Amino acid sequence: MIKRIMLLLLAAALAAAGCAGAENSFLDSAETMLRSIADFSEKQVFSLGATGYNPDQCLLSFDFTEGNQTVIAVQGDQCRVFYKFEDHELMSLYFRMIMKFEELEKNIPSGKMLRYQVKFSEEEVYSITRTVIEKYYSWALQ
Repeated sequence: MIKRIMLLLLAAALAAAGCAGAENSFLDSAETMLRSIADFSEKQVFSLGATGYNPDQCLLSFDFTEGNQTVIAVQGDQCRVFYKFEDHELMSLYFRMIMKFEELEKNIPSGKMLRYQVKFSEEEVYSITRTVIEKYYSWALQ
């Protein structure tokens, strides 16, 4: 009886650990990809909680608004902030990440969709999903 309880507790702990790893898979993948295409030696990266985002989406946001110049990866109630970039660095990251859309999409949890967001001001915000990629950026998927 005690062995059975211990096995059940162990199985529950392993399942919880697996879920925790899956919850950060998008954040980890986004960070790995960003680091592979940009020099982060002078950049700051930190993790924090996130609220107000669609829980069915994994978001990679490129923020060009004055004073921000950040990339934010959001998954569920967690996010990673990568800052501070020069505009030309951020634009390069954005275009290079367009070409990695499918690869990054493979690392999101089941049932979620990937969305990129490009923000130039509070009023000028563009959303890029698989549909947009296929329609306007098909050259990047080849």
